[in-house]
Amino acid sequence: FCQREEPCAVGEEPVWVCDANLMGATCSCAACPEDNTRGEVCDGRDNDCDGVVDNADSPTLFDDCEAVDGAFVEGCMNGACTYACENGRVDVNGDFASGPDGDGCECVITEGGTEICDGLDNDCDGLVDNGDSAPDGCQPVEGATVTICDEGSCTYACVSGRVDFNEDLDQ
Repeated sequence: FCQREEPCAVGEEPVWVCDANLMGATCSCAACPEDNTRGEVCDGRDNDCDGVVDNADSPTLFDDCEAVDGAFVEGCMNGACTYACENGRVDVNGDFASGPDGDGCECVITEGGTEICDGLDNDCDGLVDNGDSAPDGCQPVEGATVTICDEGSCTYACVSGRVDFNEDLDQ
């Protein structure tokens, strides 16, 4: 589509007009079609010929916005659809800004955002089970304490004065 430095008047739209010698074209304004039934979409153009580009009150504004996993369209800026993560979803890898080309809001917060030892990233911080602590989710073992959780597996150590003679503590 052609883009003009100055916008067209209400009831006109930018169009390419061929030069008289048919060797080039100029971006000019022309009257909108009489039967204009086009709805406004988020593309940086005045699709419905009302003199406003991407008017926010148009019911069709987001019709051409692509779906993004775990997100919803929240607006239109500079001819591009803008998105936000759905409640309980997070964009951990930071590719959300690329819109439909990324994987969206790929992490679902589980367990109320509390990290537990289950092999999942419950708090969506990009770390699974956060290996540096002993989160909830490990079963208690008599005479032992949880020392660490690694990818869903709890590691235990005997408390002082106790010994694991049959070596079955972490099984």
